[in-house]
Amino acid sequence: MASEQTVHMNGGQGDTSYARNSSLQNAEQNKMRPLIEEAIADLLSTGASLPRSMVVADLGCSSGPNALTLVSICVDAIRSQCLRSRQPPVEVCIFLNDLPDNDFNMVVKSLVAFQQSHRSVVTGVMPGSFYGRLFTSGSLHLACSANSLHWLSEVV
Repeated sequence: MASEQTVHMNGGQGDTSYARNSSLQNAEQNKMRPLIEEAIADLLSTGASLPRSMVVADLGCSSGPNALTLVSICVDAIRSQCLRSRQPPVEVCIFLNDLPDNDFNMVVKSLVAFQQSHRSVVTGVMPGSFYGRLFTSGSLHLACSANSLHWLSEVV
């Protein structure tokens, strides 16, 4: 299928790598902070007790320093909401998705440090195209994407 062509960023840490040339994308992701915080506040402000766990996915995470930006914002917003509502912390499962040609070695290395600083977070990678099925029905509480949805030509 033409819409599933393999397009990916330059991996590694070299001069032309995405990791070294993605400050513009990082700025755009950080602009999404208020939207993510509002979405999580809406999701968790039902008045009832919060769920024991949540599953969040970043579709098109890429690699390098930006790979964890959106999910970090999500985890911080979930923790803030727990504190605001005086509820126990929610366990969070994070899935990072990108095409199989992504430099997942860099992503996994970033996840190790992320998990050490966020003890109640479980992480994983989900390689594949979001044109197909990636997750089981009803398994995600929140899906976010900053710089990959422009590849969509239709709602799937």
